[in-house]
Amino acid sequence: IPGHGSNRINSAYSYGQEDLLIQTIEQNFKIPIDSYVKVDFFSFIDIVDAVGGVEIDVSEEEKEWVNAYLNETNELLGKEFGDGYLTSAGVQTLSGKQALSYARIRYIGTDFQRTERQREIITAVVDKAKSAGPSAITKIMDSVMPNVKAARARFEKAVENGKKGGRPTKGEEKPTKNHIKKCFEITKCLFFNKIVIFFSHIILIF
Repeated sequence: IPGHGSNRINSAYSYGQEDLLIQTIEQNFKIPIDSYVKVDFFSFIDIVDAVGGVEIDVSEEEKEWVNAYLNETNELLGKEFGDGYLTSAGVQTLSGKQALSYARIRYIGTDFQRTERQREIITAVVDKAKSAGPSAITKIMDSVMPNVKAARARFEKAVENGKKGGRPTKGEEKPTKNHIKKCFEITKCLFFNKIVIFFSHIILIF
């Protein structure tokens, strides 16, 4: 992590939020990050609910942990204790807060299995968003668009550098029409080709 030595990659976010996280990813993995969307727990819940929930096959052990995490979520949302508890395992449609609880499970299996659960949720949301109607897209946009500002600012600065004939500063590149199109067509939810998720706040980097 630039300026902070070796540590877990999600520590980059706690040290320097989006800018340092992006710099860390680009430096270590040579993956250029064109833009990103930052989604917190509450926005995550709203997005899943906007697409009508997600269908997930929940094991018996996972069901118990979903309900355990729901206790904290219900407290944050001002809901009654036990609200939204899963009553059985198996394939079922999870609401936003149930999906969040499922994605947060960290005590079953390895970290690879934990991130697989997270990818499962995100993939299900994206698949449903592709065919979502205008009202669902509007709800998604209401949740994610306030957090696109940082990505837009990065592009706008690069654009200004390009207009002046200058070179982009370190960590930036001159945006192509395709890049800008990808950044601003997020409304269609079709451009999640690279997804990195960190559940301190949830960051989707596409």
